[in-house]
Amino acid sequence: MELAIVTPRGRALHRARATDVPGIVALESAPGMSRFIGSWPAERHLANLTDPASHYLALHDTVGALEGFAILSAYAPKFRWFELSRIAVREPGDGRGADLLAGTLAYAFDRVAAHRIQLEVYPDNARARRAYARAGFREEGVLRDAVTRDGSWIALVLMALLEDERVPPQASRA
Repeated sequence: MELAIVTPRGRALHRARATDVPGIVALESAPGMSRFIGSWPAERHLANLTDPASHYLALHDTVGALEGFAILSAYAPKFRWFELSRIAVREPGDGRGADLLAGTLAYAFDRVAAHRIQLEVYPDNARARRAYARAGFREEGVLRDAVTRDGSWIALVLMALLEDERVPPQASRA
């Protein structure tokens, strides 16, 4: 069995399995969540689980229910760039998100030797932008009219973290 990534608060992340996909789809579809991260059908997640360029991480509670997930995708493997394409928790506000992000960063830098992790975030997702900044991400620019949401074009904020800019996990606690 694959070793777990233990977060600063003692939670354990594991590689997600096919049995996690219904929980992933439910989290993506939760009110307020799909507005910020979108949602994919189960079939797409199942296909991505077997793609070596996709790294799905799952956070479970003590009885095995999915509490959160993150998807890290190889963006430019030659340069060790990865994209944090999705991250979501069941109940924000109690440190789960910070733990999931810290564990995902540990996995990216320590297990898959990432040099750069980038992400795109909606400008109005202030909570996520603050969380990423606390973890060491820097805003690098704005992608104008990047996507549509509710029928209107909106921008995305590009953020990135380099391996030598890592914030120690205890320093990134909320």
